[in-house]
Amino acid sequence: MHWILLSLLALTAARAAEVCASPPATPEPRSWAAKIGARHCVAGAVSANRTVSWPAAGILPAEVAGRVEFAVCCFAAQIERPAPLRIGDGELTVPTHPEAADSAADDDFPDLIEDDARI
Repeated sequence: MHWILLSLLALTAARAAEVCASPPATPEPRSWAAKIGARHCVAGAVSANRTVSWPAAGILPAEVAGRVEFAVCCFAAQIERPAPLRIGDGELTVPTHPEAADSAADDDFPDLIEDDARI
């Protein structure tokens, strides 16, 4: 029974990694985007053994011990732009893929804090 559960967990984790497929191996830190149907996902990865801060990619100060990879879906549009990444006391400027500004106008997933939200 345990190996069945472990197999299901492994299969689920493998499929989750495909949500925002990573480009061929490139040096870290890296950011990428993928198109899923009409939508885009954005993702990033960084390896460190210290505090990491990459606000444009959605990482506020976080203690990292090894590697962290993250993906966010789904946006109508995304862009690539340089953004600061702090690892420990050092700072780099790296290409980052955030959601594009015009994606916020998409009404498919309205915020619950809008004036017309009802309980």
